[in-house]
Amino acid sequence: MTETAKENWRRRDVTNFEYLMILNTLARRSYNDLTQYPVFPWVLADHSSEVLDFNKSSIFQDLSKPVGAHDTKRFEARDPNADLAHFFDVIGGRGTSALITAMLATPSPHDPTRAAFTPAQMDTRLSQTLSNVVIPTFDTKRQKPVIFSNYKVEKYPYCNALMSDISISASTTPTLLPPYYFQNDGVDFNLISDADLSMLSNDLVNGNPPYRRQKDKEFGGNHLFNPVTSAM
Repeated sequence: MTETAKENWRRRDVTNFEYLMILNTLARRSYNDLTQYPVFPWVLADHSSEVLDFNKSSIFQDLSKPVGAHDTKRFEARDPNADLAHFFDVIGGRGTSALITAMLATPSPHDPTRAAFTPAQMDTRLSQTLSNVVIPTFDTKRQKPVIFSNYKVEKYPYCNALMSDISISASTTPTLLPPYYFQNDGVDFNLISDADLSMLSNDLVNGNPPYRRQKDKEFGGNHLFNPVTSAM
């Protein structure tokens, strides 16, 4: 099937888009799954020749390398001993919740009816992160902010929670989800994201309900959709 599609593409019987869609279909990618969306790489590397010789590998991008490695000079100038953590001092953000969602929803390549990642593979704690992180949340029971940080783990062991628990209770944008409860080292947490807190506080102070009626849902309702991460 792959060879047939390649020959049809070479004869220009199919467009670039159709050819790439065939490859995505063979790779079991689909528009129906946000975690398995079709991929359209920048295939050609030669944009100056009037005639392309498909027998020359030099006209194609080396898809075994990331995009940043296609610049030969910068790739050779990189530090081979550098780790990703070296590029960051402190990573502050809450977008990891979208990654956790994707990990929970991604099907196994061997059995689509099962999850690709088991609970045993998602037991990373705050102290095991690649770099230092600062993640702000808000505890609804204590009515005060809770900040998870690598700098607090040694002094406050209860902050060394599972990253999956921290991520679920934090978000980059308001989601209006109920507080997330979990327990770590004998301490109870009832957390919402600081983004939710800022929005709900304004609504409650002004006497406005945080939710709209069902009939207004299609027009400015609180959709639980992040346009950046596509996380629901």
